[in-house]
Amino acid sequence: MLFRSDLGNSIPAGATITSVSVKLEVVKSPSGGLGSVFELHELTHDWGEGLKTQKTGSTASVGEATWAAAKQGSLSWGAPGGKSGTDFDAKASSSVKIDGLKNYTFASTPDLVADVQGWLGNASKNNGWALLSASENSAGTARRFASSEDPRDALRPKLIIEFTPIPEPTSIALIAAGAGALG
Repeated sequence: MLFRSDLGNSIPAGATITSVSVKLEVVKSPSGGLGSVFELHELTHDWGEGLKTQKTGSTASVGEATWAAAKQGSLSWGAPGGKSGTDFDAKASSSVKIDGLKNYTFASTPDLVADVQGWLGNASKNNGWALLSASENSAGTARRFASSEDPRDALRPKLIIEFTPIPEPTSIALIAAGAGALG
């Protein structure tokens, strides 16, 4: 699963990110499935959502990320499914054990904070995260997560960011700076 969030104007430029957590809802798992640690890895290059308006299982549209392509028809992954160290950071930014149908929180870590702080400083580097099972090659570890298109708002992924804005200069500081410029 790939996802990113546009930080847009929700966080002021120059703010210091103090905490980042990600909440995801598991909506389907294999019967008798095994629990697995899932990890968030920062993506190192762009990928696409495409223009798909059809439901799950339809053919990928041009520009959509697939197992074979970061952008169908124009940009391949370093290896099918993405290549560690090429398409995504080899080191996980956060992880959590997932074993049932419920909401899970990837707790704030220095790496999650650094990811978002870096994106705030350079929006072109915001490629989001890849969600990977630490047991990708093991049967029974696949999960389906609610997406941002889920009609139930409570199930949609949530990115929770806490930050400290740059302090506004006080009137006295502004007057002093102005007086110094006049002198």
